[in-house]
Amino acid sequence: MGNCTSTYVHRNPAAFATPFVPDPASTIVSKSEKKTWNSYDYVIVGGGTAGCVLAARLSEDPHSTVLLIEAGKRYEGNIFARIPFLFASLVNTDVDWTYRTAYAPKILTHLPGLLTIFRRPQDQLDGWDAQWPRGKILGGSSTINAMILHRGAPEDYDDWENNGAIGWGYKDLKPYFNPPASSIGAGQFSAAVDTKNERISTASAYLTGEVLGRPNLTIAVSTFTERILFSTARDGTPRAVGVQLSTDRTSPKYAVSAKREVILSAGAVASPQLLLLSGVGPAPHLKALQIPVVRDLHHVGRNLYDHFCAGSVLVRAKAKYTWDDYVRRSFSAVLALVKWLLFGLGPLASICVHVALFFRSDDQELPLGPPLPIKDRSSGPRAPDIEVAVFPFSALSRGRGVAPAGQYGVTFAPIILRPSSSGTISLRSTSVYDPPVIDPNYLSDESDMNILVKAMRFVLNLVRTEPLSAALQLQNLEHPPRAGDHFWPGDADPDKITDDQLKAFIKENGASAFQPVLLSRWDIRSCADSMILFPPQTSSVRMGSGPADSAVDVKLRVHGVRGLRVVDASVFPDIVSGHPALPVVAVAERAADLIRHSPFPLLPPSSSSKLDFPLFHDMATVDSAADPLELTLEFGIGYLTVPFSSMLFGVAWIQAFLYFRSLRAVTDPKWLKAFVAFTLFLDVIHQVSIIHIYYYYLIIKHKDLDQVLNLPDV
Repeated sequence: MGNCTSTYVHRNPAAFATPFVPDPASTIVSKSEKKTWNSYDYVIVGGGTAGCVLAARLSEDPHSTVLLIEAGKRYEGNIFARIPFLFASLVNTDVDWTYRTAYAPKILTHLPGLLTIFRRPQDQLDGWDAQWPRGKILGGSSTINAMILHRGAPEDYDDWENNGAIGWGYKDLKPYFNPPASSIGAGQFSAAVDTKNERISTASAYLTGEVLGRPNLTIAVSTFTERILFSTARDGTPRAVGVQLSTDRTSPKYAVSAKREVILSAGAVASPQLLLLSGVGPAPHLKALQIPVVRDLHHVGRNLYDHFCAGSVLVRAKAKYTWDDYVRRSFSAVLALVKWLLFGLGPLASICVHVALFFRSDDQELPLGPPLPIKDRSSGPRAPDIEVAVFPFSALSRGRGVAPAGQYGVTFAPIILRPSSSGTISLRSTSVYDPPVIDPNYLSDESDMNILVKAMRFVLNLVRTEPLSAALQLQNLEHPPRAGDHFWPGDADPDKITDDQLKAFIKENGASAFQPVLLSRWDIRSCADSMILFPPQTSSVRMGSGPADSAVDVKLRVHGVRGLRVVDASVFPDIVSGHPALPVVAVAERAADLIRHSPFPLLPPSSSSKLDFPLFHDMATVDSAADPLELTLEFGIGYLTVPFSSMLFGVAWIQAFLYFRSLRAVTDPKWLKAFVAFTLFLDVIHQVSIIHIYYYYLIIKHKDLDQVLNLPDV
């Protein structure tokens, strides 16, 4: 049948699909019926982080037709999808799926057509139901996340291969990554931001004007995929032959045929949901909802992992070293917006968090407190299991309100990277319009809580060590001064606070690392009052050697089903020890080459994307071999296209440097003075504050630094 000649189709399946009357009791269709449908070689379900990559890559072959189906809108025209600092303003809007976790089936009492009746909250989080933002927009979560680009540890991918994912070791994925950096240490994140200081998503990077002009590519937005449709071979093996579409619950149904493959790229939540709705998954769960079983696969919707954050640890800081005043004032927010619109500079060009520390919970050289029983879930001795992200303002978790006016702080977010606890995705009903039941099962393994306690103790000791403590206003209390105090446990004496107190804080304040904290309004303050990083959920349709341990094989094909692949974070055999956006892109790139049966990489990323952009280099980190001057050059001038966001960037980074390795002095005041002058031009007092702290502590042997550099006292 003929295909639509327009690249974009908005909420109009009739333009590219065929009207369809589904059989609610079956997803199996006849060959004669399928022949009447509009057809494409590849039907990609989900225009998110991975889906946009696949659409661009597979449509490079002019002889292949590609249909990309996205439930959300186009990203063009959404200013919040362009301004880096305002990314949190996209959460809880129509471009967010607004998933909530926490409630999972307590008793399997599924009645036909009804929801699960009895539910229980997350026992380990005092009944709290978490929010999981996911991008419902072209580009998916790469359009609403914090734009952090991070590879993770090479050992993570070797661990994949060692556990059955042959061909997915680091050597196999390395061609799709930029030059690696150390996995343990402290450093500044690279950001998915272009030279104009606008967000780069996989939609903007891969779906360029040249790609959108391809006659063999059709992109359907505001269109929902309800089910995968199958035919049955003579040997009884099901084959995915198309998908069932609609635009809302009551709209007409349509079908489209896939001549070669249906590819699910809907993410770690929606990909297992669609498989289950289509009859692929654990048979007992499907039968409870009266869904015909196409293929009984135990691992669909299982093995769900998430990076869990202990909560935002606020530490009192001197006013000039934070963004609290700057982001709380409406006038300052308006000025910041004008500055970004005119010059692409200022705080709105920042991604909020540039600094992070990565380390191991068993590092004997770090102040992690007394021994606690923990499991080593890391992928190797050089792979971290803890991250601490640093924010230059007061960010509060779980809607704890706003820090009182006149009080200033910075935020440290301890995150467990390789949790032992895993959860599930299951169906709430038989409709794609009902969100699935998401049970992350947070902290169900005691080891996860103990690792977070160690991370909390590290933060409390870190901030009390010179020279970082000089920029802070610390207290050393044995108990919080009052219930709900925002600066507890930041004010706690690390030698007196108990493990039980820290565990209580984590239970009351812990959240997913992609968790909005407080969204008050559209302006800069809405993002300053939020701590939201990235969508780290993975492994709910994990890859492996066979159905006994996985849902897809090493070529990402669903076990026991022909013509059906899954390409997104859900296929990760295990969660990576870093931010997953870049690994998802790498997996999608490799998947495209596997699908086209070509050696990788077939074409360099620059052929249809911006992912060879300098700002997409992996996170630079501090290690024992690092030279301070080289690091300064890389962290400073090399990253000035993304203005420094952290008022305590210098302090936090150098303090971590001192913690991890010894420091040698840099003695080139002429270069430093020129650098400061250039920074003054960029961001005046805020950038000067950073440089003032940064170089004061970098050149710790210079006692008369102010005289050497002639810096203003800000």
